[in-house]
Amino acid sequence: MRLTLRTLIAWLDDTLTSAEVRTIGQQVAESPFAKELVERVQRVTRQRRLTYPGDLNSQPTDPNLVAGYLDNELPADQVAEFEKLCLTSDVHLAEVASVHQVLSLIGQKAKVPTDARNRMYRLVRGRETSKAQPDANPPKAPKPAKPAVAAPHREKAPVSEPIAAWSSNVPTQRSLIERFGPAAAVLALIVILGWTAVKSLSPDNAALTVAQNEPPKRPDPEPKRVENVPDVPPVVAAPPATTPAEPPKPVEPTPKIEPPPPSEPNPTEEVGQFEAIQGVILRPGAESGLWDRVEAKAPLKEGLRLLNLSPFRNTLKLGKSEVDLVESCDVALDNAEKDQPPRLELKKGQLVVRSGSATVPVLIRFEGQVLAIQAPAGMIVGVERIPTLLPGQSEPAPARLRIFVPDGRVSLKAGDGEEVVNGPGEISLLISGKFDEKARQPIPAWVTETAPSAFSKEVGVQFVALLRVGRPILADLVEAMDDPVKDVKRMAVYALGIIGAMEQVVEVVSRKEDPTVHQAGVEVLRSGLAQGGETAKSVRQALVRQFDHPWAEVTEKLIVGFGPEEAKEEITLVKLVEYLSASPSRGTRQLALDNLRLLMGRADNLDYDPDNPEGRGLKAWQDLVRRKDPAKEGRPAGPGPR
Repeated sequence: MRLTLRTLIAWLDDTLTSAEVRTIGQQVAESPFAKELVERVQRVTRQRRLTYPGDLNSQPTDPNLVAGYLDNELPADQVAEFEKLCLTSDVHLAEVASVHQVLSLIGQKAKVPTDARNRMYRLVRGRETSKAQPDANPPKAPKPAKPAVAAPHREKAPVSEPIAAWSSNVPTQRSLIERFGPAAAVLALIVILGWTAVKSLSPDNAALTVAQNEPPKRPDPEPKRVENVPDVPPVVAAPPATTPAEPPKPVEPTPKIEPPPPSEPNPTEEVGQFEAIQGVILRPGAESGLWDRVEAKAPLKEGLRLLNLSPFRNTLKLGKSEVDLVESCDVALDNAEKDQPPRLELKKGQLVVRSGSATVPVLIRFEGQVLAIQAPAGMIVGVERIPTLLPGQSEPAPARLRIFVPDGRVSLKAGDGEEVVNGPGEISLLISGKFDEKARQPIPAWVTETAPSAFSKEVGVQFVALLRVGRPILADLVEAMDDPVKDVKRMAVYALGIIGAMEQVVEVVSRKEDPTVHQAGVEVLRSGLAQGGETAKSVRQALVRQFDHPWAEVTEKLIVGFGPEEAKEEITLVKLVEYLSASPSRGTRQLALDNLRLLMGRADNLDYDPDNPEGRGLKAWQDLVRRKDPAKEGRPAGPGPR
């Protein structure tokens, strides 16, 4: 049987005979192109938010053409042209594979248990059928059947007979009580209620009821007769007083409630804004999972999360101070305490703090700690939080906040700890709230630079031009991955990582890309694993959906890397070489090759191609590991922290 796209899809949907399945399976195993096509079909059919033929720039197709292709009714020249279109377009390939998969499921007979079928027939037949069912506990002496009434034919029919078989023209005889009893009961109840209402509203009963409800009155005393009493004006009884002898106290006027004095603006209304925006800044949208753009001079409220996309930096006015969000930065406007300046929570990335007053500190929240930075007006301080995942470890290292002081004197306070740093210098705030030892290292360039380089700015302008207003940011980023400029793709990978679209990043690592784009995807996934929590969980879920078990765990290990002790073991290299041929995914094979080159200290690939694993490149790596002792290769003891 000839291996074509149609037979390959039929083989995946299990619609071939057993002999054809063996033939196609053998052909797929012998063809690297067929293996890659199988992975591609499985990927595009699972890919979310994939457009349809005719949307955006894709070429529309006639549904009759797709149907004719699947039914093998197209001429040979049209078949070749249509298969070429599917092989060059993911949307057309996904359409053909998905339609064939749906058609393969149509016509399959549903398996209904016999008990369920019998029960449904009994329910449909109604109350009369239940009388015909045999009693579960028959009496010892059953009553003889009446000779005058014969059993209806429908009672003798089996339970699984057609529905038309239980219809009958003989009406069912019911007793007088069954036919007229409910109506008589309702009429009697109405008569009783009416008689009760009439009796309760009669005058005698109403007077009696009122008399019974009124409290008993005390008899009035008989007035005494007094003769020759002069006429006097009637005396009006005064209201009772607690102290009759004292004059009544003047009534105090109700105090007038004055409105509160005008105060400072409510911090929940506005805590900061961007005077101008370069590039794109995102905020959570009204719908879950979507992101909206932040406009310049728009009021920003407490609790708002902000994502700054690389490569631009933007200045956030926060009270009297200014904070620069550097490249890929994730912050939140934290809820400030009463009579305290607004503060930021740094979730990931880098900030440059520019103090606006020597007396008002800048507050940065970090893992339950609040760092107060107090510096002279105009002085800059760099703050960085980048999660760290050491090679060979499954859990990230404890988080820390690095503070860089390029010049001047800065006071730092967090909880009970307090430090003074004289620039140039560096110090870190630990998750425990303590400061570690001061380090004397060169200040990073991002602290003192005020703008990206000319090259990064040019690439950033091209990247931002692809992000159109009014469209979902995820759709634009996925489309940007098809841009011919590799640096634009790299920016798109970093943006996918910061918005949490880990499935798309895993797809980037799995397919053939420029080494810089591939490395950017690996860095995003490693950073997500190092961040822990929900971010690490989303990375692992994306790996499972892409690679399945157990290759998802193997791929995660290759992303994290190997520690110094693991790098010294020969079994590590042996396993990596096995992954070059045994792994069903190109992404896992590429990651295994990257780790081999790093551990062996080699810059070349030994002619190994992850797209065509079987060949002399694989044999070269096998011979190298088998022939030489890795400890004598002159390779490093292991990769350092990433």
